[in-house]
Amino acid sequence: MDKIVLLCGKLFCSTTGTVKEKVAVTVEGEKITAVCPVEQADTAGCTVYDLGDKFVTPGLIDAHVHTIWDGEVEFMDCINKGTIGDLTIRSMLLAKKDLMAGFTTLRDEGAQGYSDVAVRDAINAGKIAGPRICCSGESIGGTGGHADSHFLPCVTGKHAFGQIIDGPDAGRKAART
Repeated sequence: MDKIVLLCGKLFCSTTGTVKEKVAVTVEGEKITAVCPVEQADTAGCTVYDLGDKFVTPGLIDAHVHTIWDGEVEFMDCINKGTIGDLTIRSMLLAKKDLMAGFTTLRDEGAQGYSDVAVRDAINAGKIAGPRICCSGESIGGTGGHADSHFLPCVTGKHAFGQIIDGPDAGRKAART
């Protein structure tokens, strides 16, 4: 297992809400194993990254995203005009963009065609770069509710936004899916 030491110019400590200067963070695998002043860091045999001119923070968590959307005005175009393949590629690119912005964990609240699940699985398999993703697959909503598509009135049941359910039995069936 490769040991990494980050030499941080400034580090935000989320447990105390303070900023510490000249701090070393040692990482083994996916775990932080030590945080100490730079001069006390054991760097022997480690990969060292000098971030002495950087401000370092813990990874951020976004607890409500849809990785297929980025908040742009034309977000509906991707659903109305794109295939599930298009949406999956878009989700992959946006997940990586979130990672590069400092988000190490995302909670995806629903995506068409299980594109969020495909991206999560590819990240977990090491095929693509991205944050940890906790995902739900397709959205579930009631008729006339948040996930109901008033854009496509001829579509009922399972449609572009997910599954529309009315009642406990339909809800259980959709949740099992």
